Amino acid sequence: MAVLYRPVTSRDGKQYSIEAYDGNITERIEVIKKMTAKQVQGALVFFWRFGSELLTTTQLYLMEENLKKQSQDLTEILQTNGDGSA
Repeated sequence: MAVLYRPVTSRDGKQYSIEAYDGNITERIEVIKKMTAKQVQGALVFFWRFGSELLTTTQLYLMEENLKKQSQDLTEILQTNGDGSA
């Protein structure tokens, strides 16, 4: 939880920066100890869903890129062989 819940250091409109993780959790240990199981579960579910969506999106992107590459390769072969040229 010390990695996930780090203090916000600056805000600029919709963007914000968080404190870099340095491995020293002694400053935040009391706050983390007071977290409820619901808060911890919420963070875990968020990252599980994020990972699942990322996996799905990555697979779809790679499939689309593969189809584009196959189409380009086929076009190059047809042009090289003279088939389909005007």
